[in-house]
Amino acid sequence: MYLKKNKLKYKMSEEVVVEVNNEVNDMMSKFNVLETKLNNMIKDLKSIVTEVKNTKKEHGKFTKKMASIQKSKQKRKKNKDPDAPKKQKKLVNISDELRTFLNLDATAQVSRADVFSMVRDYVALHNLKREKNGKFFDLTKEHGDKLATIFGVERNDEEIGYFSMQGKLTKHFSDASPVVEQPVEQPVETPVVETPVEPPVVETPPAAEQQPEGVVKQRRRRQVDEAVKS
Repeated sequence: MYLKKNKLKYKMSEEVVVEVNNEVNDMMSKFNVLETKLNNMIKDLKSIVTEVKNTKKEHGKFTKKMASIQKSKQKRKKNKDPDAPKKQKKLVNISDELRTFLNLDATAQVSRADVFSMVRDYVALHNLKREKNGKFFDLTKEHGDKLATIFGVERNDEEIGYFSMQGKLTKHFSDASPVVEQPVEQPVETPVVETPVEPPVVETPPAAEQQPEGVVKQRRRRQVDEAVKS
């Protein structure tokens, strides 16, 4: 009987140990899973922190660039004269050759835009556009020789058109130098400053020396005695 009881106890203890070991293993496996999840979260958090830092750096660079762009725009606006005429509308002097071609007076001043408009009108009037491509000119037609002379090219040049004519006409332009009237300096009247007259210095006579009373009494007595004797 004793042996049987011991055997039962031993079996019971083995089963308990197995169960405990199983539970411990389950807990360890769960702990390992949680530990791996935690490590992954830490890695993700570190990567997020680095991304935030990089984003902050990029944002700082972008704000600095935008600030420099705005400053440069403000400087351009300050330095730019709003009343100054644009390059295309500014009056210029033109060469005698171009002046004769446009039938302008010797003293006439025109803008570049006006010259380009007159040349375009000349092309349209004499139908000097190319038939296949109207952006280019056909200078082999009648009245094309004058335009070729102004451009300084051969009549068979196929590259002359609306886009290239501006570069060909620049040699005929020179900036007009208007005469600026200089202000006449008026003489400045110097104010007459009256010098104050100093009053004459009056010399005060020196004060009479005061004589002692005894001497004065003696003189009076002498005068009285002389008066009695007389």
